[in-house]
Amino acid sequence: MRQTVIGILALLWLSGCSVLAPVSKGYLQANVAAYEALPVAVQQAQPEFFQRVYFTASVMVTPPADWRIALHSPQPLQLPAAVPVWLRYQLDEQTFSLLTHWQVEPAGDNQAAAERQSAVAATAAAADTQPAQQTAAAQTTPTQTANTQAAATRPYIYLLKPPGDIQSQPFWQQYEQHRWEGDKPSFDYFLQPELAADTRQIELRYQLARHGGFLTAGGFARKLFVGRDKRLAQLCDNQQYRYLKTSACGAVQITELAPLPVVAVAGSVPATAVGSAQ
Repeated sequence: MRQTVIGILALLWLSGCSVLAPVSKGYLQANVAAYEALPVAVQQAQPEFFQRVYFTASVMVTPPADWRIALHSPQPLQLPAAVPVWLRYQLDEQTFSLLTHWQVEPAGDNQAAAERQSAVAATAAAADTQPAQQTAAAQTTPTQTANTQAAATRPYIYLLKPPGDIQSQPFWQQYEQHRWEGDKPSFDYFLQPELAADTRQIELRYQLARHGGFLTAGGFARKLFVGRDKRLAQLCDNQQYRYLKTSACGAVQITELAPLPVVAVAGSVPATAVGSAQ
């Protein structure tokens, strides 16, 4: 496994030329699939370094159709059937974006309970202090889940599912081309649903990797391998992130949002907010 990790590290840092790009992507996909097939106990027994490498690789190869966002709110929300969410990436100091509409999925008792259990693991990851064994126990103990601060203060959970055609859009195809050809575009993984409500006390949890579960913004940034300190600093400094981000920054104040410059290309539309992440 150590040799495999070294190979994945090389691909994470160097995407390769256009000829090698399909091989690089296929290599990542095959190794991520093999890692995900391991028992959870075996995955969690690996050093944190290994887990972060595989999590980052999983984020890179997980298709957008498999992403999910969970909104944890202190109050009930009146959501439309489809919620606008901007996708954005930056390249050469230019921002490219695509407006998508995510469907609100029913959050039944079992589904909400499962997501709340994942939230316990996210809280532990954000704190970055608890060993994997404690995280696993928290994921499977309903009493611990019910007693978490997040469940007590933000009990209303809404799940958002992206449209299935993102990969066929010129925006995503261009982003993928840039990424696998080694141009290193910076994708904004801190996605923000556009809601009419005051979102400052709503916490978002992201599931952007098949085996990662739902993670707070801070927990997600800490699990990534490449430049996690930079991502945390960018998230904390980003006054345009309009949701709760205490998981990354502690107590912060959200101020008035300012528009960002955008370069329009085929499949791109103007952006209103960016939280930078590769």
